[in-house]
Amino acid sequence: MTTKEIGLLHGYLDGTISEAECPRLQELLRESPEARALLRTLATVDTRLTELGAGTIGGSNVPAPVGVEFAPQRSAGRTLSQWRPLAAAAAGLVIGLFSASMVFAYVSATGGKAISILLESFEVDAFPKVTGVPSSPDYWSGDYTTIVGESQGIKPASGKKMLQIRRADYEGKPPQFSYSGDLYRIIDLRGHEADLVDGKALVTVDASFQGIPFQPPNGYAFNLAVDALDALPTGGVSGIHRRQVDRSSPNGEELAGSFIPASAQRGFKFSPNGGGWQKARLELRVPPGTKYLLLSFHITDAKAAREGKRVYGETAVEFPGQFLDDIQVSLIRNVPVLKG
Repeated sequence: MTTKEIGLLHGYLDGTISEAECPRLQELLRESPEARALLRTLATVDTRLTELGAGTIGGSNVPAPVGVEFAPQRSAGRTLSQWRPLAAAAAGLVIGLFSASMVFAYVSATGGKAISILLESFEVDAFPKVTGVPSSPDYWSGDYTTIVGESQGIKPASGKKMLQIRRADYEGKPPQFSYSGDLYRIIDLRGHEADLVDGKALVTVDASFQGIPFQPPNGYAFNLAVDALDALPTGGVSGIHRRQVDRSSPNGEELAGSFIPASAQRGFKFSPNGGGWQKARLELRVPPGTKYLLLSFHITDAKAAREGKRVYGETAVEFPGQFLDDIQVSLIRNVPVLKG
């Protein structure tokens, strides 16, 4: 899609599209499945924002585009004019979650701003790279994975596809015992300096995970982590922490690597009976000076972790049926810093 075409979609959603541009938008949505999918993606917002919507889209006479359904409006006790430029997004579009990395901002009546940095449900056929930790932003990389449709009785959380973690190693990794299947992505925050300068920005990471049923002593864990970095990582995970250690050296020397001024992580257990998609959420207050975020998703074979090399030898674990879907990353501005 061209920049002008993407601009039409943004113009529609933030209420700035002109009547003269509407016919071009209608034609674009009739002829382009990609444009329709992207419009749905850009309109995907957190449920809390959806509940703010009321009335007609943007309070304007612009007709709804072809191929897009609107949910019944719910009153939140405020007029829509108080929520501009939430426009169509806060009114609640009925959509499925599609893959995109577009930035789409919403401003609340209090001045707070939620920026959707990443929406990913693996609806494209571009498999993640199998090269461990990425060295640059905007692509998935890690251990062996596959994008699949419905598999082993598990349907995607949304859309028609999901990601399956296959093995706990990646291309070119020397043979060694490994029990954690990893997936990474770097997000570029350069250009958001003004959002981070006062230390009131919060990043939220949401993901859905599910596995096939299993019996003890088998067990699987899902771990979610986000690191704030001041430089791109070098040398994989080991390079990320190197500068932090070197800064404490007597000479204050800084070797190549990324310093982590802040990080957060959470662990979850897979349900042994399957039991549908489980939700994971993580929050991190982003310090000033952050240039990148490193997202890390880890699926661990707990039994292999307990038994170790004496049972598995120098091999990487293979996962029988563990899946990941619906990843959403948002940057929220003006979140008060609690003191206590």
